[in-house]
Amino acid sequence: MGRQLRTILSARYSSGQVYLYETTEAGDAESLVQIINTRDNIICAVGGDGTIHEIVNGLMRNILIDVEKDVRICPVPCGSGNAIAAESNIRSIRDVVDLCETPTAREIDIIEVDSGVRLRYSVLNIMYGFIADVDIYSEWLRKWCGSLRFIIYALWMLMTYVTLSSTIFINDVPTNITTLVYSNFAHLTQSDIIDNDAKPDDKKLNMVYCPGSMSRCEIASILARGLHTESPNLRRQTVSKPFVLSGCTKGLNIDGELYPNMTKATCRFSQKRLKFLAQ
Repeated sequence: MGRQLRTILSARYSSGQVYLYETTEAGDAESLVQIINTRDNIICAVGGDGTIHEIVNGLMRNILIDVEKDVRICPVPCGSGNAIAAESNIRSIRDVVDLCETPTAREIDIIEVDSGVRLRYSVLNIMYGFIADVDIYSEWLRKWCGSLRFIIYALWMLMTYVTLSSTIFINDVPTNITTLVYSNFAHLTQSDIIDNDAKPDDKKLNMVYCPGSMSRCEIASILARGLHTESPNLRRQTVSKPFVLSGCTKGLNIDGELYPNMTKATCRFSQKRLKFLAQ
């Protein structure tokens, strides 16, 4: 899809320059955008939410340009989650081409996730527990079943999961949970909406969690209906102040990327914002 998009954009905008950079391994996109040194860029992120996560982290470390003014990101949905593209109402190459012709951008909050050793930036969500495990460990199914990987692996986990609860410390208060999601967007994936109280540009996060142990039937019901539906054991609130996550023995899932060594982190809103194209 990247080459097709370049061909269309090059034909449409002959007065401008369109470059194609193909990544071959994790970290390539982050390294590339960290050294971008030109103004008025539109970066078309051809991939999923993980690709955008890399681009955001690279841009936030770029000292050569003013990333808040000189760069706009356009998500091109080619992954299995595509939550950011869905939030931007971008569904196809045609949407991307139209947006590049008449760019409409909005500022998006960036969350700093600081482990004390490594600082990462999040634009989408921070997860831990059952939902996070489904997202990470179903990755190997992506090639064969795309977004259906989430449902297939969730069903397999429900049959084989040894324990359906974990303990996490939220602001130093221990809470026994099954799953925990902090989301900057309403979309968790392109088809699953968790809530919409917090907006992507209001320095607030949607927090959804399941305290205590839950039966397999109850988790299956929540997965089938989506995290936006009501359930007796589903709690939700809006978070605006910095918060600390600790006791995360399996690491944190940040924007769909697993950081296994990040067992404790302070999370806060960055002073910077990035611009995303959106319809």
